[in-house]
Amino acid sequence: MEDRNVEIGSIGIISGCRESDQKVSHLKAVNSAGEPVPNATISIVQNRLGFSFGCEVEKNILGNQAYQNWFTKRFTVTTFANEMKWYSTEAVRGKEDYTTADAMLRFFKQHALDTLAATGLPIWLTEVDVQAPPNVQANYFEQVLREGHAHPQVKGMVTRSGYSPSGCYKMCLTDGNFRNLPAGDVVDKLLREWGGLRVQTTGLTDSDGFFEASLFHGDYDINIAHPLINSTASHSFTLTSDDSPPSPFVVHV
Repeated sequence: MEDRNVEIGSIGIISGCRESDQKVSHLKAVNSAGEPVPNATISIVQNRLGFSFGCEVEKNILGNQAYQNWFTKRFTVTTFANEMKWYSTEAVRGKEDYTTADAMLRFFKQHALDTLAATGLPIWLTEVDVQAPPNVQANYFEQVLREGHAHPQVKGMVTRSGYSPSGCYKMCLTDGNFRNLPAGDVVDKLLREWGGLRVQTTGLTDSDGFFEASLFHGDYDINIAHPLINSTASHSFTLTSDDSPPSPFVVHV
C-alpha cells in the first residue's frame, strides 16, 4: 500500500467579526513521492474554542447528569455563583467547610473547564445578563455577546444565567428539562458561528491536493481519507493567535 502524507499549515488572517481569532488554514495532501493527492476527503472538528466562553453555575449541577451534559457541551470556563463565598464556606463562624466547592472543582477539572474566582487583565466580561421584556431579551443578549466577542481585547465572557430550580437571576438559558429557552438558542447560534458545539468542516482536496478552511482559534481533530485506498489518518492540532508561519506537520495515511 502506498504511503500518503498530509502537510498542514496555516497562513494569513481573514476579516470577520473578530479578525484576530480566525485564520485561513491551507491543508495539502501528498503521497510518499511528494505528489499531490486530489479528491481526498478532509473532516475537521473543533473540540475546544480558543475564545473562553462560559456561564456561572450553582451546586445543583452536582449529581444532575442532564444539566452536566448540557453545560459541558457548550462552555469552556465557569465561575461559582455562591459556593466560594464566605457565607457558603463558613456558614457557622469558625467552622470552614469547602466540601461543596471542592466537589464542584473536581467535576469541572475532570471536564477540562477553567474555574474563575476573580478576573483581571486582560479584559473579561463577567456576570453578563440582560434585564429586558421577554420579547426583546434574547435579541439584546445576542447584541451584547457579539459586541464582546468582536472586541480584540476581550479574552473571554461568562454569563450570569446558570440554571436554578428556584429561578434564574435575570435570564435563563434553559428550562428545568434542559431544553433551550430563547437566550439559550442565542448561545448555541453564536457557538456554531464561532466554531463550537463540535461543528464539522468537510470537503475534498482540489486537483493540487489543497483544502482551504476558515477556522477560529482552538483545538481540532482532523481526519483524512481517500476513495482509492482503504486507509484513513487522524491528527490533533491547535490553532493559536501566533501569526508567524507554523511548521508543517505530516500525517501518514
